[in-house]
Parts: sequence; C-alpha cells; structure tokens
Amino acid sequence: MVRLKCLQVNNGRDFAIEINNTDYVQTLKELLVQQMEYTVHPDDLKLILAKNDDDNWLQQNSGVVEALKRGVATNVVKKVLAKPQMIGSYEIRALGVPTEGSRGNIHVLVVVPPKEWGDVRPSKAREGEVQSTAELSQLLQLYGGFPSSLFVRQEVKMVWGILCNNYIGSSPPNNAYVLVGSPGVGKSALLVLFCCYLAIHHDYNIYLARSLKHAGRTSSPHVLLCFRGKEVTAYPDCRPHHMEALWATFRTEHAHNLKFLIVGDGYRQANFESGQLDFFNTCNLLSTSAQYRLTEDSNHKLLGVPAWSFQSIQAMARAFGTLEVDELYAYSGGSVRAFTRDPFDLKMRTILQCNSVTAHTSVALRECISGLLDQGIDTMRRLFICNVNREESYVNPNRWLYCVDSTIVLKELAAKATLESFVMALRFAENSKNGSMHRQVFEALVHKLAYMGRLELNITEQHLRLWGKLETSRLQLQLFVQPLHENNSF
Repeated sequence: MVRLKCLQVNNGRDFAIEINNTDYVQTLKELLVQQMEYTVHPDDLKLILAKNDDDNWLQQNSGVVEALKRGVATNVVKKVLAKPQMIGSYEIRALGVPTEGSRGNIHVLVVVPPKEWGDVRPSKAREGEVQSTAELSQLLQLYGGFPSSLFVRQEVKMVWGILCNNYIGSSPPNNAYVLVGSPGVGKSALLVLFCCYLAIHHDYNIYLARSLKHAGRTSSPHVLLCFRGKEVTAYPDCRPHHMEALWATFRTEHAHNLKFLIVGDGYRQANFESGQLDFFNTCNLLSTSAQYRLTEDSNHKLLGVPAWSFQSIQAMARAFGTLEVDELYAYSGGSVRAFTRDPFDLKMRTILQCNSVTAHTSVALRECISGLLDQGIDTMRRLFICNVNREESYVNPNRWLYCVDSTIVLKELAAKATLESFVMALRFAENSKNGSMHRQVFEALVHKLAYMGRLELNITEQHLRLWGKLETSRLQLQLFVQPLHENNSF
C-alpha cells in the first residue's frame, strides 16, 4: 500500500490517495473521480508524474506547485505539464513512487481536460478560489480573449446562479438578460464562460458575437462563435454585413430548436439601434455598458454585475501574491482589469482621467443620464449594489448606485462635484456592507467640506477633533472623528 499525494491542476485542490502497489493507474483514476467536486469520467482525467527536470518530486511549498495551483503558465509549468501522461494499464509500482512517502512531496498532477471549450463551474466553486481557465484562454486568444484564471467572488456566484435559474430547465428562457456594469469587472468573462457551459453541458446552440476594440482603427471588428453543442465554428474579423448574413443562416438552421440563443458581448446600445446589427434588439443575452437603458417596449431585463469591493480585490491579490494592494486600489477602484495593469500605466491612466474631469463630467458622474453619454465616464464611476447576498439586489436597478470609488479620482472631484453627490454616496455606503467604500466616500466628503470652508479643524494638546457642520434645507450633518494616534495620517 502506498500513499500518493495528488494535486488537481485546475483548481489547486490536493488529495491523499491510498492504493495498492499492484493496482493499475486506471484504478487510481477511479479513486480520484470520487474526490472531485463535479461529475467527470475517469478516462477524461490526465495524470502526470509530478517530477521536475532533475527527476525529483515536486515540493508542496515550491513556486512551481503554487503556479500550478493558480493556473499560471510559466515556462517550468509548461514543461511539467508537457510530460507524457500515465497509461491506465500501468501498475502503480512501475511509476517509481516510494512505498514510504517523504513529507512535502507531490506525486501526481491531475488535469481535468476542459474538453473543447472549457469546463469550469463557478457555481460549485467556493468563494475565494482561483479557477484555472488556461486552455480556454489559449483557444480564445484570437477571438476576443479570455483570462487564464478566474478568482471566484461572491458577486460572480450570485450572478451565475441567476443565469442558471433562468436559462437552464426553461425552454425558452424566462427572461432575456442584459449584463450591465462598469468596465473591467468581469462581465465579458462571465458571459463567455456561461455560453461555453450551456453549450457543453446543456447542448445549447449559441450565436455569440463579440465586439473588439483596437486602437487606431476607425471601426471595431467583430468575432463570431457559433456553438452547436460541443462543436464551435469561429469567424474572425467579421464585418456587420457578415454578421447579419451568418445570423440569418444560423437562425434558419435552428428555427425549431428551443435551445437557441443570440448573445452579444461588448456592444453599446447605439450599435444596434439601427442598421445591420439591429437584430441584437431581440438577443437573449447581452453584456454591455452600465449606461444601457431599457426602452418602453423592451423585453429585456437588467442584471447588474457590481464592481469589486476592496475586500474582494484584497483577497484576489493575496491569492496571486500581489503585495501593494492599498496604493493600487486607490487608483484602480473596483476595476480588476485596471488593478492588474502595470502600476505605472495604471497611475498615468488615472491621472489623465482626473485631468479630463469638467463641471459637465461631474454632473454626469453622479446622475444616471440616458441617451448617448461619453463612455469615458464609465471608467471613473462604478456600479455597486446594496446587498451582494440577495438576488433581488442584482435585478432591481433601484438597489444600485453609480459611485466613484477611486480615492485619487474622488479627491479630484472634491473641487468640482456637488456636495449632494457625496452625501448620497455616503448614505448608500452606510446601508451596504461595503466598508471600504464608506471609508473612501467619507474621506472624500471631508475633503469636500474643507474645500468649501465648512469644515472647522479644532486642534488641542491631547488630540485632534474634526468637526464639520453642514446646514441645508433638509439636512444637518455633523462629523466627529475620534483621537488620531501618532501613526495615523489625515
């Protein structure tokens, strides 16, 4: 009897499997599938001996193992995963596994193949886990892209659950949802992953169009993915007339199929108000800007994908080994795409955003203005919801708030935005569970009051008190901050 330490590459889970030396690798696969969080056939598992180039076992605390857990495709990881897989008819003793396992060794790497288009299920993943999507990322490299790994936060699990309840088990679906939210919060990744999931596991036929943004091009190209269950046909660099023709063909092909969806990713509302893309007005699922507005005759329903709280960003950064969380978040706010940029690039982009703020921009930042609005506004403000644990908060726009959460941008707005906009944001933050937002908005409000000359600083020998009194027709606000210690800064 030997004890094998196995590491699942897809999500970082490890298993200790006891097996007879005379058993076969196929038996090991059968034991492993019993430990999986979801159903998988033993033959679908790919097992690799966990050895480095020196023919030594990988160590649990090594950088290679940490990269394997997170799905980071370093050169060493690629070499390890490129090794021949274990043959099912081989006996365990032929693999050279020691009968007395040494502490800290990893013996077997377990890869659950994502089939053609990925098999990652956030609804069954635990909050705070990192899900590897490396193979899906490689497949979609020329078709709009996809991250190599996904960090599971509570908000993603909630939105995923709402989508599953709507599109699975109901043909046709009960609602046609529009995923709205701020840039860089994961709307596109969620939508594309959900399409792959529906196609592979629920035999959906999906027409998925993605709008690409390329600098220096006067018109954005499109890519098209046509799912016929597990079979996918990809069309790169499509133009609107191609999109319309392919849509008509695909629709005719599946005219009597209830499991048929039209899905759009990254389109602005103005893109399909008229012209060759107007068929998206009848789409079944869409991800778009937070500025999307429902018309009176619309059959769609909005589904909010909120920005990242500081706590979620902090947990993700910890999982990926990022140290400078506070400083980066002060610039990025709740955009995970901005947070993961090169720090210098992130800071320069934020400074340029601040320099572009005008009196008109400050009004637009605090109001939900319908119609065509400068898309740059969405890069400064974020969509948040009141209670991330309640489904109703995600589908009811009355439970949403558009708020600037970057500390750097908030300080810039202190001189330009109205006091009422800060008070409104502070009230929302007080009723939500987003403590970091409350702190940031409160600090910005203090800056605003000081700028307006309505904040009096009273310094004594023992401590510092901050008193602020705002008198309006309906509001009296009094600020009091407890003593600051020597290591505190204002």
